[in-house]
Amino acid sequence: MHVAAGVTAGACAAALALAWSAVTALRPLRNWGPLQNWGPLNALAGKSRATAAVRYSATAAAVVVMLGIDLVPAAVAAAPASFPVPASPSADGGGLPALTVVRSGGSGPVIGDSAGREVLLRGVNVNQLIDYGQPDKSKPTVRPLADADYAQMASEYGFDVQRLNLSWSQLEPARGQFSQAYIARVRQAVDWAAAHGIYTVLDMHQDTYSKYVTATPGTTCRAGASPEFGNDGAPAWATLSDGAKGCGFQGRDLSPNVEQSFTNLYDDTNGIGAQFADAWGVLARAFAGDTAVAGYDLLNEPGPGNSPGVTSALLLGRLYQQAITQIRAAESATAGGFHHLVFFEPSILWSGLGFDVTPPAGFSDDPGLVFSPHLYSQSITMDQGIGVTLVTIEQGFSLAERTAAAYGLPLWSGEWGWFGTGASTVADFDRFLGRQNADVLGSAIWVWKKACGDPQSDPNGTEAGGLDLISCPAGKNLPSPAYQAPALGQAYPRSIPGRLSRLKSSPDSVDLSLAGDGAGVLDVWIPGAAKPAGSWTGLSDVTITARQGGGWRLTGTAAGGYTLSLK
Repeated sequence: MHVAAGVTAGACAAALALAWSAVTALRPLRNWGPLQNWGPLNALAGKSRATAAVRYSATAAAVVVMLGIDLVPAAVAAAPASFPVPASPSADGGGLPALTVVRSGGSGPVIGDSAGREVLLRGVNVNQLIDYGQPDKSKPTVRPLADADYAQMASEYGFDVQRLNLSWSQLEPARGQFSQAYIARVRQAVDWAAAHGIYTVLDMHQDTYSKYVTATPGTTCRAGASPEFGNDGAPAWATLSDGAKGCGFQGRDLSPNVEQSFTNLYDDTNGIGAQFADAWGVLARAFAGDTAVAGYDLLNEPGPGNSPGVTSALLLGRLYQQAITQIRAAESATAGGFHHLVFFEPSILWSGLGFDVTPPAGFSDDPGLVFSPHLYSQSITMDQGIGVTLVTIEQGFSLAERTAAAYGLPLWSGEWGWFGTGASTVADFDRFLGRQNADVLGSAIWVWKKACGDPQSDPNGTEAGGLDLISCPAGKNLPSPAYQAPALGQAYPRSIPGRLSRLKSSPDSVDLSLAGDGAGVLDVWIPGAAKPAGSWTGLSDVTITARQGGGWRLTGTAAGGYTLSLK
């Protein structure tokens, strides 16, 4: 674990060193004293300068390859059996069947439903229930959430999942006292989504650990650091920073008080780790029998703590197992309860670097786990800030897939996006979605709506980001980028009999092609006002039905090999 921690820290330094070396390699040789005019040495130096670009490219590639090999956990010895789930949707499930891990079909495990079909969860993060710190008391930190939000998600984008961001500080504002009013708000959002055919992943969200880590007035920070503002996460009573300074360095999440707070959570100081697990038990009990709840995302982008590699792997895995134990106990003790999926993440370093050490294989033997890193490569990763690329979009997928395969688990990315507004934005957006199709994966883009008072919004900017833009500070609605809705709302199969051998879809028009082999009902989302035309083989009882508000759903029954093409 110490070696892994060193590798992770070394990768950060290597990114800077590579950029610096590439520049200095082009400078003439100086201060070599009597050797500076020696012909053989100058020839060697000239050759070195001439091949610098090649050498630095090779070095960067070697770093990434080494990380890809060394940070992947050892493979699980034997794949566990999946949990049984209800055969029929629950009364409050909106007709959505329960989800589980499907281990059949001759390939790796996937997220599937009670009918044994693979399910592609494609959707968006919803941050409107987060308890953010409020930098400007005159501006709300979130925008209202209503049924109309889910109607738009379903009709414009065809989303079938929301990653609903929650705050521990709202769930358990006082130790041992859980807010039934907040749970009711969560339930309302789950029910709204289900009524529009949208699953919910309940995500215990945090950024900077807590909104209670804001630097005290008058805090002075060392060079390169600045006073921190707390965002969201843990309640005040579980924020134990031990007097560490609130000074962010190279990002809000690497402040000493933030990392000390995470260290105390991982160490279970004053029992806060156990209490975090108990909070998950309370939440799981409330939704134990709801088939519209896809599962539970244990902790958003956990900090690496004071010992990166150790705290972001070994101790994080221990915290996760505590939470899983309480979740399973709550589900088992509730009438009609069943074991939902559990999504777990590596530390925030994966989001910031494109890779990281992860909890060791075997940290839990629960068969309902899903590996859920955030795939931000070439968007907000730290390497982009210094003009280099350590991990491309495609390499980010490959690293995540290798790690999931080593765990013996399905892969689902809970966050991605933020490619900016530059010339390559649309191309990068399409590259991400194209690779997602090729690998038959799902994800949730960040974020549905942001408010002008959100601590992550630019107070001097002209808009708050997300899929539903507004200008700040007036809060006036803005048109979305022209490419966004067609790309995110492109045709895709929501549920798949057996496994697909081909999936292609256009980001700017209805042009879907897929092939698969299996038995069951194929369910496909198709955008647009015009009824699509298509051709298929191996499918019977094919129907194309208009959806309320917009778009279409195609269903057809497969009993073996099948193909589908839509225009």
